[in-house]
Amino acid sequence: MYSLFKKEVRTFLSSVIGYVFIIIYLITSGLFHWVISWDGNLMEGVEADLIPFFNMSPIIFLILIPAITMKSIAEETGTGTMELLVTKPISSFQILLSKYLAAITLLVISILPTTIYYISIYYLGDPVGIIDAGATLASYLGLVLLGACFTAIGLFASSISSSQIIAFVSAMFMCWFLFDGLYLIGSFKLMGGLDSIIQYTSMTHHYDSIKKGVLDSRDLIYFLSIIIFFLLAALNMIRIKKNWSLASIIGVSLILINTISTFKNIRIDLTEDQRYSISEGTEKFLNDTSYFKNRLSIKIYLDGNLPAELKTYKSSLEDKLKEFKNIVGDRVEYIFIDPNKGSDQDQKALYESLYSNGIRPMDISYSKDGGQSQLMVWPGAILDYSGQSVNTIQFLPGSSLGKPYEIGELHKIVEDGINNLEYQLISSMKRTMQKEKKKIAFLQGHGELSYAQTMRSRALLKPYYNISDVELKDSLSSLNDIDGLIIAEPTRKFTNKDLYIIDQFVMNGGKLMCFIDALTINSDSLDANGATHSTRSNLRIDKMLYDYGIKINENFVVDASCSPKIFPYAKNTFMPWFFHVLCTNTDHPISRNLEPVSLKYVNELEFIPQENITSSSILSSSTNSTSTGLSPIISLEMPVLYGPNPKLNESPKDEANKMCLAGITEGKYQSHFKSRIVDEFAKNPDANYLKESVKNSKVAVIGNGSWLANTYDSMPDKSRNRYLYRPININELEWDKDLIPYMEKGLIAPKMHGNQVFLQNLVDYMMGDQSIIDLRSRQIEVRPIDKEKVMTKGSLLRIVNVIIPIAIILLMGLIMYFIRKMKYSK
Repeated sequence: MYSLFKKEVRTFLSSVIGYVFIIIYLITSGLFHWVISWDGNLMEGVEADLIPFFNMSPIIFLILIPAITMKSIAEETGTGTMELLVTKPISSFQILLSKYLAAITLLVISILPTTIYYISIYYLGDPVGIIDAGATLASYLGLVLLGACFTAIGLFASSISSSQIIAFVSAMFMCWFLFDGLYLIGSFKLMGGLDSIIQYTSMTHHYDSIKKGVLDSRDLIYFLSIIIFFLLAALNMIRIKKNWSLASIIGVSLILINTISTFKNIRIDLTEDQRYSISEGTEKFLNDTSYFKNRLSIKIYLDGNLPAELKTYKSSLEDKLKEFKNIVGDRVEYIFIDPNKGSDQDQKALYESLYSNGIRPMDISYSKDGGQSQLMVWPGAILDYSGQSVNTIQFLPGSSLGKPYEIGELHKIVEDGINNLEYQLISSMKRTMQKEKKKIAFLQGHGELSYAQTMRSRALLKPYYNISDVELKDSLSSLNDIDGLIIAEPTRKFTNKDLYIIDQFVMNGGKLMCFIDALTINSDSLDANGATHSTRSNLRIDKMLYDYGIKINENFVVDASCSPKIFPYAKNTFMPWFFHVLCTNTDHPISRNLEPVSLKYVNELEFIPQENITSSSILSSSTNSTSTGLSPIISLEMPVLYGPNPKLNESPKDEANKMCLAGITEGKYQSHFKSRIVDEFAKNPDANYLKESVKNSKVAVIGNGSWLANTYDSMPDKSRNRYLYRPININELEWDKDLIPYMEKGLIAPKMHGNQVFLQNLVDYMMGDQSIIDLRSRQIEVRPIDKEKVMTKGSLLRIVNVIIPIAIILLMGLIMYFIRKMKYSK
């Protein structure tokens, strides 16, 4: 068989037409991914990955592989060589396998030169090497498996006809039908409950799974089954005595194996950030028996006649719940319910019940029989913890203002929903089962952000914590029942008694979160006059924070990583405003993998070493940043002085330039009043003075006070003689409301902020709950391409990635030619 294998490979590599096919593949791939300007150009993308290459390669394979395999058997059948081969002392299976392995070898030879793409993107990453090697390896494996399936189909097509043209066309059609045709049929929503099964039988479904970096036993079994089935069919075609009974038994067995594999599967996530695996926090939560003392029942209203995209989502949801059950067993049970089943009266009652529980319907518009039809689904669930508490999940967004989603919009919505699935499930389960919520208070009485200014932040925290306001009012026991204290943008001085109460709160293990402006400016004055003074806040609490290990400097950090500012003197004119810092994340779990947190006019922090205290930076400036002097004058001319490519320091890539903007200290603290306690407290028996912490505590400081604030609308409530407040529609924890109109017009690129998730993570960490921190942040993994390198090295990389792969194949051809020449000249 080995001799036959070598003969097949040698025959192909001795043929000019073979090299032509490989070079056509490499030229097409090179031009489309490196030269032609379109969405699939690897250098024009924003992320350092090869996804466009792996998306397009199957389309090229639909032509390339049938061209490689079309004469493998058809030519020998037409010339009568096949009859000769089967009469020799070698089995039909060995003949077929040698041809198959030779074709796979040629396929791998075609793919190997494209690894130069990986090297180039590896170099273009910012920083170098940021490309996800694990995901790329899995994608290449998926591409080889797909090519192996196409090859088996091509050999079968070559075995059913002595005409190479017929073999080529039939192979191309069968490959297309199994790869994309079945998936399209399933997406047309023509088969009712069978459409998701039809999509599952398509190669696209399984290739997409491996392409994203996940090796799943179901996908591997599927690809191996396709290969075995078509090789078996081809084997029967070339045999003199055909055995279709055995082939049928094996075919049924393969279907059975694939069906069984859907119930029990093994997954290996090869992505570097394990984005498709259950997180450590999730596993820890699911193993926590203090939560799962009783059974949690989940009713999911996502079943029935669904579009294929939503069935994909349902399948992912069910997979995730199965993984949960592998850990918690029968303490979690779930059921999928079709809300559109039953009488009209029953449906109406259920709809009203779901709506009253906070689940919103999703209206979907699609074409049917030449007209427009509409489907209403309820992508939500009700969680019941043994009748003790009930909660809901809105998995996918409901339709707003009665406007239905088009069927084409579902793909992006479902993709985002699948990425967010684990967080939604775990956070909702946690809300449902937690016995007692910890208490967090927003301090008032020193000009802090008001209730109306923190409504959105409070709404984010309220499902997990009891949120209230607290004023000290000279009462030493004001904070006795509080677990966490938030001091957000105070503007008035703290008295000694205020500081004492807060200090003793920390000494007793309370968690303190201070968001402080050491300097203030008048933005209106800046826009009107082009410059403004900054003034010291003189809050006095900064001296106490110094004793807790964090110093707030009275300066501003300026950073090239910043949001633009609308120039006040010219319409639709923007300038990089270095004072509106987009923070750089650290490796701390609070900020890891988040979108940049926006901090406007932020002060630099410094850690002061203290005994028994550990410190951690959670947000920093970029390497291209610096700080102003003390209490500086702010001028609109500053961006002009630095030009279009600002260098804010001498070495803008030096890690040492990073400054701490948000930090945490943890441990046992010494009281701020240890060496300065006044008689008022020392002689008061109710003061219960502690000179050091009796429990470990945490103090978080951010050099900006307004980062969690929202703008709000107000309206009078005359019946109660008060005002009602609500945040504006724009979520200012994620978007800059002043820039939204310009983003919508395309004048500036949309830039989402991570303030919302950062707030949730920060509070969870401070309160000792890290079970869902990683879930909020793990989905966002930015792997940017260095656009400066693209500008300077782009032309060279285009030449390298188009010419080098072709040169490798031509060099191989020349080597084969000289080897053959030397062999026959002897």
